[in-house]
Amino acid sequence: MFLGQLATLSITDDNAADSRLPWLATGGAFCAEAGALTAGLGHVVLAGALILATSLVLTLLATGYFVFSTQQIVRRLLASTLTVILATAFLLVLRASRGFGTFGLRFHPQSSRGIARVPKRVSGDQTRGSSLAEAADAHPGIILRPQKQTYTKLITPAPISFKPRPFSTDRADPLIIPFDGVYWIFKAPDVRLPANSREARGSPEMFSIRSNDRQPLTMEAHQNLGTRVSMDCCSRIQIAIENADRYPQSVSLELVLIDTTAPSKPYLSLGRAAVNSTRPWTLYGNRLTTSETLNFGIPPHSPMRRFDEVMIIFRLNAERADAEAKIGIDHFMFVPRGL
Repeated sequence: MFLGQLATLSITDDNAADSRLPWLATGGAFCAEAGALTAGLGHVVLAGALILATSLVLTLLATGYFVFSTQQIVRRLLASTLTVILATAFLLVLRASRGFGTFGLRFHPQSSRGIARVPKRVSGDQTRGSSLAEAADAHPGIILRPQKQTYTKLITPAPISFKPRPFSTDRADPLIIPFDGVYWIFKAPDVRLPANSREARGSPEMFSIRSNDRQPLTMEAHQNLGTRVSMDCCSRIQIAIENADRYPQSVSLELVLIDTTAPSKPYLSLGRAAVNSTRPWTLYGNRLTTSETLNFGIPPHSPMRRFDEVMIIFRLNAERADAEAKIGIDHFMFVPRGL
């Protein structure tokens, strides 16, 4: 009855209909944009209602330009309503079955604590850059360990040895230490890695890890040196990275030196360095890994005298903080003073 009255009004009162056309068009455009936004946020029912309103408005607008009978208008309104209802029901079925939309819209219920799309364990014969299967289960945190453990022994030589000490102040050449530490990935509101975090083998550039509720991720790399190192050993520390990230100008690395042997565990930040080697991402393009070296200067005078651990904090810009940086650490280079 209501639809029939609307149809009758739209074809009998031409002047009133003409005056309402701009308002109908504005309302339809607003409903269409709001429907697309709410669909992207996963609110299926609300998106269906807004799209239904858009469809009804378009049908009413059509009556202002074409001559339809009352029965034709009613049939078109009913067809639009039925189409939107069926589409909304289909999306609800996808949501119940934990499915994913074509354009990356997630329709499955999201946990408030975990990290979604956790990678499965990497087999030993997989190399960097390979495509990995991903699970939809959520975990509170992730620990990534290297596939091949490379241990660098930093042993102080005996006094009778004529070889320079690894971190000696009179060392003439840089000391290269391959990264064999761990990566920690977790998200707010946690401020440290949860105890029940998932473990996997590989490097961050091999995986795609995202926050399942758009909370910002915290990403750290930890390398224990196995011995206490004097702050006077080097003028700077270089970090060689392998970068397969897709968001240019959105990641910087902060280098922090820590003395874990002291009771208070003092630490010193050497500042941040921006990652500039990220290649612009194109649709269906290959994400080629690029190499880059970042420099961090060590101040000549520091309140901390020694350190035995290096921590790298991946600083993510706010617009992409829900996705981990696809950047792995290859090695460190300790450069003696004077070089």
